Amino acid sequence: MARAALNNICVGAACLWLSGCFFSAGAPTYTTENISRSLKDLAKNEYQIEVTARLVGSTLWVYMPVEDLFIKNPAPEKYPEKFRVLANAGSIKGRRFTGEYHIKPVPPKDKSQDYKINKAVSEKIGILWKVIRRVVFSIEPSQRETIKFVVMVIGDVKNGFEVTEIFYLRDLKKVSYNLMSIWEFQHRVIQDSQVSPLVIGDRTGRHLTYRDITMAEFIAKQIEYRVSLKFQKPEVEQNVDIDREISRIIRDTLRMYEATDVEEVSFKNLELNKNVTLDYPAIWSKSNKK
Repeated sequence: MARAALNNICVGAACLWLSGCFFSAGAPTYTTENISRSLKDLAKNEYQIEVTARLVGSTLWVYMPVEDLFIKNPAPEKYPEKFRVLANAGSIKGRRFTGEYHIKPVPPKDKSQDYKINKAVSEKIGILWKVIRRVVFSIEPSQRETIKFVVMVIGDVKNGFEVTEIFYLRDLKKVSYNLMSIWEFQHRVIQDSQVSPLVIGDRTGRHLTYRDITMAEFIAKQIEYRVSLKFQKPEVEQNVDIDREISRIIRDTLRMYEATDVEEVSFKNLELNKNVTLDYPAIWSKSNKK
């Protein structure tokens, strides 16, 4: 239920805000030393929302407690299911990306999205995006490259739902200055959800494991997210060449983030018990666009 409703949640709120206005960054106001307190104070004093923030290395974590994140949809929407993603994982170690995938075509059927995002919560999430942008875009110039990633966690402290979004700060800057489309930005924000009793009653994010995220980890998660999105799309035919689509997603994502130190890609198609390998020219050759 949460995953079905997730597609329309946090990034949707951000995109509505970004598409409606263009903001210029303000004068330097914040430093990495005070960013956690500043973000919390700005959210509380100007927008009356409660957040906890923590900077770990180059990763800024922001936690916002809410209640009733999802509500019953009075007019449930239908969405088609053509594939089941049973395995979807990859990692970058050294100069090599390795992964495994089990994507199984299933008899097409419509599934019902019985829940939707609570409008009041969606509005708070939009405000949180605004607060984050105001702070990170007004950091002391000498420190502006210090923060690379932002992890937003929305915790439903009443029902135990948790939504996490991870994005690369340079992507936010690009979309803010019209160097990237909102739709491309939406695909670059990694979204996930889970149900956990640890979220219930936690208004400060004490259950989270705060850590620094590496670029290699982010790219691997980005590939995983894009594979998942691809096989949720209703226009994808069941006779699609799955190996080719996964190869394209991996190659495009590596290029997108200029991960030129990756020299080889290897993954296993568990459905067919088949190994696929891409060498350096297959990944990086300009003539290889398929």
